[in-house]
Amino acid sequence: MVENKVITEELVTATAVFEDITTNLSGDEYTTASSILPLLRRMKKSLQLTETDSTLLQEIKTEIYSALKCRYETENLMSLLRLCSFCDPRFKLNFVYDADITKSIALSKMTEMYNEESYNSATIQRND
Repeated sequence: MVENKVITEELVTATAVFEDITTNLSGDEYTTASSILPLLRRMKKSLQLTETDSTLLQEIKTEIYSALKCRYETENLMSLLRLCSFCDPRFKLNFVYDADITKSIALSKMTEMYNEESYNSATIQRND
């Protein structure tokens, strides 16, 4: 019985941060895509191994961290999440590890959109 209690307590410890994050991301009244990077950073911080963690807790944290890394650390997704956070006045570049890359991506996307709009406008004017 005592062992089950310890296991349950360690599971609660390892997953406690996820309740708040789930509540935050499930909101209908605010933008959530821009919140992912700050919340991801918070999750990674809570999953850092400490000397006081039991073997079981270390295994749980390692598994969760690995799953997060597989899902969220692809280059295309990270570029999108950087742009979302960058465009949100609550976050800007505060939660982006590589601000220069994010600025470069944003500038590239804006230039691409401008060029596309200019091309479309010129095509419409020629057809009139």
